[in-house]
Amino acid sequence: MESKDRNEHDEHLSQTTARLSISIKEEGVLSQVREFLQDQKLQRRDSAVSITSLEENDIRDTSEQPQLLISTKRRRSSVQTVPPPRRKKAREHKRKARKQNASLTIELQGPNNKIVTHSITHLREFLLEALQLKKTSPRQLLMVTKPMEVTKIVVAIVPGLLLSDFDTIPSRGAGGSVELELLEPDGKHNETLPFFPANFEYLLPTTMATSQDSIFPCPQALVSFPVSKAERKRRAEELRAKKIVLYDLLVTIDQMRLNNYPVHSSLDENSHLEDGWVETGEFDHEGSHTFALDCEFCQAKSGPVLTRASMVNFQNEVIYDTFVKPEEEITDYVTRYSGITAEALKDVTTTAKDVQKKILELVSSSDILIGHSLESDLNVMKIRHPNIIDTALIYDHNQGPPLKPGLRSLAAQHLNRKIQQGEQTGEGHSSVEDLRACLDLVKMKLLNGPGFGKVIRETTLFEKLYELLPSKRSVIIDFSPEIYGHDLGERVNLEKFTVVNDDEVVETLERELESSTLAFIRFKEMDFNSGVVQVPSRFTGKLYSELDENRKSAILTGENRNDCLKSLNNRLQKVYDQLPVGCVFVVCNEGGDTMELTQLQGVRKRFRQLERKQVKLSDIPPEDCWDFDKQTALKRACVEASNGFTFATVITDDNSE
Repeated sequence: MESKDRNEHDEHLSQTTARLSISIKEEGVLSQVREFLQDQKLQRRDSAVSITSLEENDIRDTSEQPQLLISTKRRRSSVQTVPPPRRKKAREHKRKARKQNASLTIELQGPNNKIVTHSITHLREFLLEALQLKKTSPRQLLMVTKPMEVTKIVVAIVPGLLLSDFDTIPSRGAGGSVELELLEPDGKHNETLPFFPANFEYLLPTTMATSQDSIFPCPQALVSFPVSKAERKRRAEELRAKKIVLYDLLVTIDQMRLNNYPVHSSLDENSHLEDGWVETGEFDHEGSHTFALDCEFCQAKSGPVLTRASMVNFQNEVIYDTFVKPEEEITDYVTRYSGITAEALKDVTTTAKDVQKKILELVSSSDILIGHSLESDLNVMKIRHPNIIDTALIYDHNQGPPLKPGLRSLAAQHLNRKIQQGEQTGEGHSSVEDLRACLDLVKMKLLNGPGFGKVIRETTLFEKLYELLPSKRSVIIDFSPEIYGHDLGERVNLEKFTVVNDDEVVETLERELESSTLAFIRFKEMDFNSGVVQVPSRFTGKLYSELDENRKSAILTGENRNDCLKSLNNRLQKVYDQLPVGCVFVVCNEGGDTMELTQLQGVRKRFRQLERKQVKLSDIPPEDCWDFDKQTALKRACVEASNGFTFATVITDDNSE
């Protein structure tokens, strides 16, 4: 009979309590539950994590000092119970008392007291609330109890860090719920990543922002959020009133790196000029100092080869237009797009070297070159130039970034002009027609202001922080700061630092942290050793293998991976040791392994290129064909790659010592 009563009490407790909080210190909370437990003489254990639930081992004495929770019987804690009805006044009173008595903490709690799948959007909302840029929502899974006591926020993003690096496998429950994973001090990650169990209790599975078959950049998803119609209208009017000149439209060095532009030595003195490459030099000349450039290419065995180069000046006068003798045998003239035929190149003697020489004679390094996705032209011609305006960057795709607009659609929308009609007739593009469209699009931009042709659907944490608290400074410390959004505007108290290795990330934060309220940092050494992403030539960190022809490393395994993880662990510890009391510290990755996703996206891209060239399906090898099975596999790989994780804590007097 005593056992039956005991079970009834336990069942009632599981239905009335379902709050999980990561907290350092808390007073006056759940007094009724504690009284009940005292009556039942249930055993308690100490933890910085409190889970009020059915399991007696999950009950914490909140009066004890926090310490790392160690469990050998139960690794997961899932809260999925529904509380019975309570009187509204009593519930509000308890919530108010909790807020008044609690110290600065980070809490985990779900809608209707259920733990549900956490997304990168939820993490962004948490940052907004911690910065006091929006009211705290009771439906927010991750929240700060007293945001007014937050002194700083530091977010460390670690692409390449995987769930397999931890001794934990998140489980999904019914209705999209997720079981939070306890980091055990004796897990396998203790040898390589002791920083995490020493400073965080739980690994919180986090879903990245995706489309059906691709993943959006984590940094951009973290800092960008939608704006209202009224806000869009206000910002559009503000931008329309602003006057700009050509130099306001130049591609920044970070945009160049993000979009694979060759970087001129005047922008990066450490950039190495490889064999066969040239760059523009400074000289005085008469006439126009602004030019539009466009090229046409045919396909050879090694890739695209230059077959036509054209330039006009700012007055739309053609100053250079020549066919180019290919350096190797052409395998596909791609006439439908290039407009080039074998007959057109029959008696041509001008070489790619001649084109390089001519452009260097016409264009000074202080002049401006205009084009559409001009990085493709410059990379094939092997020319570097510092001052570039790219119409694919100063205008937005109708669906907004990160998609880029096509030149034909821009000309139709903003110039009421039809171009590239040769695709339908088979005659191909005209490079002169294309570059004139680029030049006119730039002139339209100058006339109508920086907001012309931009899709205003989002704002950023940095802009919102500046709008409400203009004295608060933000910093981005990254290999490619532009990945957070290149068009952040001038009305932002934000400074971006481009680094070349992970140690420089730590050093720069140490220097800039005191004067900053919000800091985003990104460690890339793990990612650059993953075998998935291209390694930039400016990276000076450690590589564990030789790079292939695509500048990708071998997959990091075994002792090499452990060594890389230990280096990451030490850097994160150095960051943690810098943080002041009241600082919210978040560490997240960018999702799961993207190897399969990247490979399938590559197959689809190559297949579409073959389709545009009207290659017969029977001539395409099965491994290069795009079919239903590959499309299904791509969607599955995207889901797998979207599964990331988050750690969050707040620095207190206890854990800062």
